[in-house]
Amino acid sequence: MTPSSHLTRRTVVRGLGAAAAAAVGIPALSACSNEGRGGGGSQAENQAVELPQHIPFEGVEPDLQGADGVSNGWLAYPADPPTVTDGPPGDGQPVSVLTMSNSPAPPALGRNAFWQELNNRLGFEISPSLVRAGDYSDRFQTAVAGDQLPDIFSFFPGEIPSLPDLLNEKAVDLTPY
Repeated sequence: MTPSSHLTRRTVVRGLGAAAAAAVGIPALSACSNEGRGGGGSQAENQAVELPQHIPFEGVEPDLQGADGVSNGWLAYPADPPTVTDGPPGDGQPVSVLTMSNSPAPPALGRNAFWQELNNRLGFEISPSLVRAGDYSDRFQTAVAGDQLPDIFSFFPGEIPSLPDLLNEKAVDLTPY
């Protein structure tokens, strides 16, 4: 993104959505496989879990009404989008992130206008650690072994022994949110 590009609500939501998907969605998928983590995860246990219900966004009227599992659609970004917070959602504390990326490394913070503006609008400094896919499992296991997990992390469920124990010990349950 060039320095003249604008940070939009959509860009922020997309970035936060990806982080949330990594933090919430990947652990939820861990129930699909028992590979590499010992016992547990029986059919009876899985059926007892109450899944969250979809809550559609009502802040903008869709141009195309969805039905029967098809999402609503919009033909253009709203001219006057609704605000989702009263100000930056952060409290000024830095947030560290460990995730996989096969994209080229972004410019450093000092030379990255997008990243600087994102930090400004969020109200905290994001400290990402982007790791190539081929190296990610080793990097994640090293972070776990060294008790150095960041605030936000993603993982491959089938590659983590005792995943439920790790999540109970090191992760926050985001179910209420």
